[in-house]
Amino acid sequence: MTNYLSAAVIVFFAFTFSSCEKKEESIILPKANDSLQLETVSLGSNYDKQIFLNIQTKEQTVIENNIWDLYFDADENGHSIYMNGGNGILIANSGSTLFKNISTPSSLNFRWDAASGIDDSLVLKNWRNKNTLQSNDSVYVVDRGIQITDDSRYMLFKITSVNSSSYQLKIADIDGNNIHDFTVSKDKNKAHVYFSFENKGTYLNLEPNIDNWHISFLRYRWIYYQFNPPLLYTVTGIYINNKRVKAAVDSTMKFCDINPTNCAQMHFSSNRDAMGFDWKVYNFLNGKYVTRNFVNYIIATNSPLKYYKIRFIDFYDDKGLKGTPRFEEQGM
Repeated sequence: MTNYLSAAVIVFFAFTFSSCEKKEESIILPKANDSLQLETVSLGSNYDKQIFLNIQTKEQTVIENNIWDLYFDADENGHSIYMNGGNGILIANSGSTLFKNISTPSSLNFRWDAASGIDDSLVLKNWRNKNTLQSNDSVYVVDRGIQITDDSRYMLFKITSVNSSSYQLKIADIDGNNIHDFTVSKDKNKAHVYFSFENKGTYLNLEPNIDNWHISFLRYRWIYYQFNPPLLYTVTGIYINNKRVKAAVDSTMKFCDINPTNCAQMHFSSNRDAMGFDWKVYNFLNGKYVTRNFVNYIIATNSPLKYYKIRFIDFYDDKGLKGTPRFEEQGM
C-alpha cells in the first residue's frame, strides 16, 4: 500500500533542502545561572518510542509508538477519531452498513489522515451525520500495516455512537464473523484516549494528563501530494498538544533575540504538526541527519499566556546513534 522513495526522489529532496540551508550559527552553551536549558529525548534508533514532554517541568512520559491503532478525542463534546500513520494504519470505507466477508481487502480505496489533524482532513470525518449527529452506520476496513502477518492485519469496524463519556464500536473479523461491541471510554483529564485492534480490541489510556504535556515526539505519516499517486512517507517529528498550546516557526531572527514582544507578532498555528519534522534534514554526503539550528520554534501556552523558544542542535546521542533529539529551550 505504501510508496517508497526512489533514489532519484531522495536526491531531489536532499538538494532541495540543502539549497535552502543557511550558514549554521555557533552554539552558545547556557551559563549556570541562565534560564536557557539543554534538553534531550530518546526515541530509540528505530524511533519506536513516543515521548510526551512538559516543557515547564521537563517531565517526560514514554510509550511504545506501535501499540496503538487509533486515538479518540477525550473531551466530553469530542467526536474526532485519528489513525496511527506512523504505524502504517490505513482505513477504507467498505461501502456497506453490513458486516460481511471482504475477500480481497487490499483492493479497497484505503485512505490516510493529513498530518495536520484538522477534522476535515480525517478519514473518519464522516462517521456520523453532521445534522443529526447520529452514526452513518458505515462499516470501515482497517489495514493495520505490513508488520501484521496474520489474519488480524485487516479488520472490520463501525462507530455506532458517541456521548459525553464514551464511544461505542462494533468490531468484526475481515470475513464478517465474530462481531462484538466495544466501549472506548473518554477521560476528562486527557486530551485523547487510545485503542488497538489487537486481541479483538484493547483500550489504552496512555497519555499524561492534558495539562501535563505540551509537545509529543513521535513517528507519523507525511504525504507528498506532488506525486501521482501521492507519496506516503513515514517521518519522525513533533505533534503539539493543540488543546493547550499553539506553535510558530521563525528563521529570520537569532535565537537569542526572540522575546515576548516579537513573539506577539508571529503567526501561531494550532495544527498538531505545527512544529513538523524538518528541524532536521538528511545529509547524503556524510550519511547523517543535520539539525537546522537556524530555525526557531516558539510555543505559546494558554491560561496563562507564556512563550517558550526552542531550537534543535543534534539528533544523535553520545554513541552516535540517531533518534535522540537535543535542543535548547528557554521560557520567556
